[in-house]
Amino acid sequence: MWEVSWQEEDLAKNLNFFSISSDGRVTLWTLGKSNLEFSDVMQLKLASTGVEAQSEDEASLCGLAGGCCFDFNKQSEHLFVVGTEEGKIHKCSKAYNSQYLETYDSHQMAVYTLRWNAFHPHVFISCSADWTVKVWDHRAKHPRMSYDLNNQVGDVAWTPWSSTTFAACTADGKVRAAPRGRVSPRDRARDRRSAERPRAFVQAAPSPSARCTSSTCTRTRTRPCVSRRWCARPS
Repeated sequence: MWEVSWQEEDLAKNLNFFSISSDGRVTLWTLGKSNLEFSDVMQLKLASTGVEAQSEDEASLCGLAGGCCFDFNKQSEHLFVVGTEEGKIHKCSKAYNSQYLETYDSHQMAVYTLRWNAFHPHVFISCSADWTVKVWDHRAKHPRMSYDLNNQVGDVAWTPWSSTTFAACTADGKVRAAPRGRVSPRDRARDRRSAERPRAFVQAAPSPSARCTSSTCTRTRTRPCVSRRWCARPS
C-alpha cells in the first residue's frame, strides 16, 4: 500500500478513507462501530498499447497495473487521478469503476506523486522516476509544462499561497522550487481570494437605474462611485 486519503463523512456519518496499492486496487475503507469494512472502487487494468485492443480473456491474463499514488479533485469530489508503476496516469470517477475517463501517457517510468491545484480545479501536477515534473490540464491529453530535474523526483507539492509555484524533492537529496523568484503580495492575495470565492455562486449585476444610498456618491461619466456601489449616472 502506497498512499491513503481521508474523505468527508458519508451519509451515515461514518469515517472513511481511500487507499491505493501495488496490487492494482483503489479501495474505500469505512470505519464502523466495531469493524473496518472495505470495497474496491477501481481496479487498475493495464492500458492496451498494441495496435488492436486485447480481448477480455487476454486482458485478464495480463493482470492489473501497480498503483503508486492518487489524489482527489478539490472541487469535484467524484473525480480523481491515479499514477501507476508503468508511467501511466488515469483519470477516474467514483461513479464508473469499470473504465477510465482518460489516460495520460507521457511519463516513461513510475509516477510517484499526483496533486490537484487548489486554485484551478482543472490543473494537476505529477512527478516521476523519469526525472520529470509535469503540469497538466485534465481536459487535454498532453502536459502543459514539463521540468527535467536531472534525477528521480520522489515528491511534489503546490504552495498553499500561489497557483503557479511548487516544490519537488529528488533522489540526490535536493529540494527544488519552480518557478524561481519571489511571489508578489498582490499575486498571493489574488490567489487567496480565488480559492475562497464560492465556485457555484454568480452575482447578478445591479440595475443601471439603481441609485446609490451613499451620501458621498461622486460618480461621473468617467469616474466610479467612491462607495463602490452602483448608482444612476447624473443627468
